[in-house]
Amino acid sequence: MDSPLATSSHVTRSVAVKSESRQLAFGFRNSLPAAGLRAITHGVRDAISVGCELQYEATTATTMILNIETQRSSGQTLLEDNFTGPVGDVNEMPETGNRYRRVILPPGTHDIRYKAVVDTHAVHVADPGEITETPVAALPFDGLPHLYASRYCPSDQMARFARRQSGAIASGHEKVQAICNWIFENVDYLEGSSDSSTSAHDTFTLRAGVCRDFAHFGITLTRAVGISARFVSAYALELTPQDFHAVFESCLGGR
Repeated sequence: MDSPLATSSHVTRSVAVKSESRQLAFGFRNSLPAAGLRAITHGVRDAISVGCELQYEATTATTMILNIETQRSSGQTLLEDNFTGPVGDVNEMPETGNRYRRVILPPGTHDIRYKAVVDTHAVHVADPGEITETPVAALPFDGLPHLYASRYCPSDQMARFARRQSGAIASGHEKVQAICNWIFENVDYLEGSSDSSTSAHDTFTLRAGVCRDFAHFGITLTRAVGISARFVSAYALELTPQDFHAVFESCLGGR
């Protein structure tokens, strides 16, 4: 399952993993992120330019883990890659290709900039009605953990509701699409309606949230009907105002 470039509560495909920047209680403050993504021409190929600028003010020596660099995956080719700021240690996760950079900020102001040019590969095109669920017996082992209930995605608590809403839908793609449609129609996008402790069950109760909550809710309902799904934080194409964005992806048709 490649991480998507981004645009809606259901996924399409390809680029870049990145995390939202918010005020954190670990001895520093950060400015609002300036994250951007635009299409460019790179040689003979169309490519996408992504990047962000972050500023942190550390009040004490602070360890932070950045997740702003584009992933290396089969779904995209990294043409340019430039990070400016504290170097730190970089670790690449084997399953996803996500890159995490651990840095230690001494007291003071710190500017962090990232820019990359990414060539995304052709999108898989198929009849939605023919994209079926991937049975557990055929699911790759690294996809199994994305069936489990978790802190923010308590799929075990919402299984009865999810099956009731989508149980009559046979196709895997149509089932995931129906879940996304239900969330879109029944949950309001409302800034400030959630915080770091909000779970998908809370979002279901409040019927309000932000992109992170929509993604957690989608994952929860999708896992509840036996489809592997995971969270993705990404650079979002055509998002206004531009910012990092949360979506989810599910394993369908063996992909």
